[in-house]
Amino acid sequence: MQNKKQFLSEYIFADILTKEKLLAESEKEMEKLKLNLRFDELIFNTKDIEGDVKVEIGYSISSWKNLIAMEENVNSTLRDELKVLRYRKQVISSLDEYDLNS
Repeated sequence: MQNKKQFLSEYIFADILTKEKLLAESEKEMEKLKLNLRFDELIFNTKDIEGDVKVEIGYSISSWKNLIAMEENVNSTLRDELKVLRYRKQVISSLDEYDLNS
């Protein structure tokens, strides 16, 4: 069996890669949501929009804002998790195998 330090290092490295991928996906999703919001706001602010359509677009704008807020929370959580994982990686690098056995 490989030593504990190497095992933990590999495990944390894999976890970092996973979180980085999820963060990139979250940032891409955030861009899409913000683009949809800007588009609906553009439609909402046109002068010749019908009343019913304007109401529906208003609901859509509200939904986009809620989705953006939720995605910002996901993004923030992932950033925090990555910070902790990177710190753990540094700590593991500084440990001796003896420290993990005691």
